[in-house]
Amino acid sequence: MANTLQGIWPLSAAQQGIWLGQQLHPHSPIYNTAECLEICGSLDVSLFERSLRQMVAEAETLNLRFGSQAEPIQYLDFSLPWSLQHLDLSTAVNPRQAAQDWMQQNLNQTVNLSTDRLFAQALIHIAPERYFWYQRIHHVAIDGYGTSLLVRRVAEIYTALSQGKAAPPCPFDRLQAVLEEDSAYQTSEQRLGDRAYWLASLADAPEPISLSSQTAPASADCLRHSDNLPAEMFNHLQRVAQQLGRAWPDVLLATIAAYLHRATGATDLTLGLPMMGRLGSAAIRVPAMVMNIVPLRVMVSPGISFSRLVALTGDRLRDIRPHHRYRYEQLRRDLRRVGGAADCLGRLSTSCHSTTPSALATPLLLFTMSPPDRWKILPSIFAPRAKQSSLRLTAIQPAIP
Repeated sequence: MANTLQGIWPLSAAQQGIWLGQQLHPHSPIYNTAECLEICGSLDVSLFERSLRQMVAEAETLNLRFGSQAEPIQYLDFSLPWSLQHLDLSTAVNPRQAAQDWMQQNLNQTVNLSTDRLFAQALIHIAPERYFWYQRIHHVAIDGYGTSLLVRRVAEIYTALSQGKAAPPCPFDRLQAVLEEDSAYQTSEQRLGDRAYWLASLADAPEPISLSSQTAPASADCLRHSDNLPAEMFNHLQRVAQQLGRAWPDVLLATIAAYLHRATGATDLTLGLPMMGRLGSAAIRVPAMVMNIVPLRVMVSPGISFSRLVALTGDRLRDIRPHHRYRYEQLRRDLRRVGGAADCLGRLSTSCHSTTPSALATPLLLFTMSPPDRWKILPSIFAPRAKQSSLRLTAIQPAIP
């Protein structure tokens, strides 16, 4: 158990695959994640930095160091210095593009997990009362939900300090509690049951479909094309969901399955669905790397009605949720789908956090919810740059009632 190691902790199952991948590719930035938040309005820069520094001091995951004994280990080290980079690009010909270019360059920096800080922070001034807050964090330390906790905490501290009040107590729980939960799961009957469930569910699953006829070596550099779905389309999804007595995510997932069926002709589709993995867990209040990707297998038989497809998709989604803790990386090994472009699922996201995906070998269709307007759906398509020179995202609107 993690609490017997006196401050030296094992890696969680979610961290182990990322740690190993980074060791195999020590000079690759492939596991960097980054987020840019646009700040509109008056900003007290010194107060922002004070708020940011307090958050960093509170978030244990940002102060991790990694090493190796018989197995990889992690421990807290608050001694490494860091600075908030201040950039003024407001006089550039195209400040937004200049900021984007700088962020992309920073994102491509490699991180040594044993000696380097796991993050970088920058405040970029692009226009009067307009800033970009950029943060890069290694994926071994954070996931999308964890990043949202960090952003929320900085906003909470800044708001209090700007009003002359003391910052509210830190809401973060200890990282050790998350590691202990993971350690207990890895030796539990629940894990054995989850493994049996997935192996039975995917025993006869075909190779995942692709939106491309070819693959490329995994690359950290990729092309991206995104577009916003019109608000009316989302309103339509909600109306259809209400008519069918289903949740709107069920309708969205069924719509995507119908689109992929139409685009590829495949009738047996396995999509990858990110799962937060925190409900009922100590991790709900811990910035950390916890999320998992689970296979969602959808059958689109010839002549199936859309209402039937929505019902099957929703039922399948509810069926897999109790088994979401079994790691995707381990499932690939169990199914002997490792190496190169081998995989056991396609990828689809309906999360609230958007970062550039890593290690692409084939095109990836990604859906994100865009905060603070949680009703904006952003479909994006990514492809490895080595095999593509351009991308096009066609309309995703199968005929629905």
